Amino acid sequence: METTSPVITSPQPYDEIDGTHVTLKRVVNPLVALLSLMGNSLNCVVLAKSGLAKPSNMFLFSLAIADFCTLLKVLFTTIFLSLWRMNRQPGQDSFPQDLAYVYFFFERLTTFLFLWGGYVGSNIPAIIVVERIVAVYFPLRFKSLVTPRTAGAALTITWTFWLPWCMLQTTFLTPSGLVATDTDVYYATFSQFCLDHIDAIDIIYSYVLNYLSSVFPVSVIVVCSFLIGVKVRQTMRMRRRISTYRQGYSTRTTRTLVTVAAVFALFNASYFTVWCCFSQDIKSGDGTSLVVDEVEFLIVYLTSASNFFVYVVLNSKFRKVCLGLFIVCKQK
Repeated sequence: METTSPVITSPQPYDEIDGTHVTLKRVVNPLVALLSLMGNSLNCVVLAKSGLAKPSNMFLFSLAIADFCTLLKVLFTTIFLSLWRMNRQPGQDSFPQDLAYVYFFFERLTTFLFLWGGYVGSNIPAIIVVERIVAVYFPLRFKSLVTPRTAGAALTITWTFWLPWCMLQTTFLTPSGLVATDTDVYYATFSQFCLDHIDAIDIIYSYVLNYLSSVFPVSVIVVCSFLIGVKVRQTMRMRRRISTYRQGYSTRTTRTLVTVAAVFALFNASYFTVWCCFSQDIKSGDGTSLVVDEVEFLIVYLTSASNFFVYVVLNSKFRKVCLGLFIVCKQK
């Protein structure tokens, strides 16, 4: 694979081209990502305190970890570039050689985590609604079918399935040149491997990865949510008729989990719509493509941030544990 030095100067800063792109990249997206990072950190603490032996908590905890991974890239890039802008010499348009390699290493690492967390996080909501299907349609067999072992196996398979794809994207498909500007460090040249297989790579991205991480999970969520809604309505009618009827699942848990999946589906559908409508602009590489890229990132960060608010609004047990943590911290 041909490589070039990751130190390439650029005389044309993007903040002179499109202010919207700069505002999204420097202000909006980092703030939303920081909010989401705080929310998901609190999610992990509350879920761990509630107990991770419960399959539903295992799914939500894994989802919080996946969301956490997707947020590191934007925060690293924002902090690193902000420090570089404040300390660079007048007229300096590129990183020093040693700093460029440091940036390149951590940028690739956070990119890998961003991709891995994003792909895994797109599949976990689909696993959640399938678990709820088992809960509402087979309540008597639910605890024997959905155990910590089976939940752990499902999560392990999901994380493992996406691992080689993400490693491939951050190694063989890595562009080989970096350009430093006032607003970003972006790729200038692609590796020879990318250039030789650009058509195949485009097909994999467009028709395999995007569908497995978008169309497929959203379709599963829509179908399963509809079936869950039908069954829950029938169950509620039965409860009103028979006072001694006992259901084998928690409506609170079902409501929370299905809402998490539904919110993900809405944001994911929005992301896929933006990608479909502006796919040509994205490929053009002009100012519009930069704005579209940041809008897509914003949707990802909003998706991650939404889970905490769903838990707080819909789950009283989560609220109590969360409130208890705040009280303990305040007393200290």
